[in-house]
Amino acid sequence: MSNNQDLERIARILVVEDDDDQRTYLMHVLRRLGNLEPIGVGDPESALELLANEHWDLLITDLILPGRNGLNLADEAQEHHGGLPVIVVTAHPSFETAVEAVRAGVSDFLVKPLDADRLLAAVDRALSGFHRVTSRVLAIGAHPDDVELGCGGALALHRIHGDEITILTMSQGAETPDLEHRLKQAALSAQRLGATLIMHTLRETMIAESPTVDELIAAAISEIRPDTVYVHTPQDVVTDHRAVNASTRRVARAVPRLLCYQSPSSTVDFHPVEFIGIDNGLDSKLGALGAFLEAAPDREYLSPEMVRATARYWGRFASAKYAEPFEVVRDRLDRRTDRLDLPVGRPTRAGRG
Repeated sequence: MSNNQDLERIARILVVEDDDDQRTYLMHVLRRLGNLEPIGVGDPESALELLANEHWDLLITDLILPGRNGLNLADEAQEHHGGLPVIVVTAHPSFETAVEAVRAGVSDFLVKPLDADRLLAAVDRALSGFHRVTSRVLAIGAHPDDVELGCGGALALHRIHGDEITILTMSQGAETPDLEHRLKQAALSAQRLGATLIMHTLRETMIAESPTVDELIAAAISEIRPDTVYVHTPQDVVTDHRAVNASTRRVARAVPRLLCYQSPSSTVDFHPVEFIGIDNGLDSKLGALGAFLEAAPDREYLSPEMVRATARYWGRFASAKYAEPFEVVRDRLDRRTDRLDLPVGRPTRAGRG
């Protein structure tokens, strides 16, 4: 039995407006369209926290905010989500401000009072490329937090680049009284990476190579049709991890690109040859892991300090400060565009070990 969310993803919109009535109006208009999920906040500090920890497809912000200019907020949003479209709204337009908005690269500059049709037209323009998928990526893990820890930064970069991300988790983790809460953590973590979550109910520590495991992974590959798959390395002391790797390699022969990520339980035989610089994806990775860390603060391997230190170590092999390492099982993708001058945030072959 699996919990498979709809693969047609909904656009998440962050609305930053300090006027309660205006924010309520904006949210009401946006909810008219069933494929939009607006989240509203009234202060820039709350907005920055959400931008740092969750995935967004559009930012709508008032120009004048308490203690901060909306254009400054737009600039900071780009640090977490390169290429994020931004709509700026103001009741006090000026030629100078409009020019500044254009220079800042905002998608639209709207003047209050806002007409509903005009707002929705601007949103439609900003999200015009939303359903255009560059690539389909499937990341497979035995347990909750495996994928986020092993390749969360790379997934964040894929999302920035416009790729469609799915996380396949084979078990729900240890059987505990707070299982429902753990499922919510997994869903929140995937949401923060802009990923769809598929979660199965195999028993932790009991996952073994079997037709059942093969069939579950094969079904996900058949449904998603990924061109890139991330999975555990076989160089691992955890039998669940090794079994998931073996099944994936067996049923994913037609997938062009198959990479194996590192886990805290990986052995010294883990030998990566691909290093993806995640400077622009590290915050999203930490945000995703934070969903699990909130309920398990004693898990040192999930701590931001440990995650940063590990990424910093692997960064020495890449053209980046932080990186994630991968063993390459297969890579048949067209690499003609795989250069270091790609747009910020796209996973690249940043270095070799």
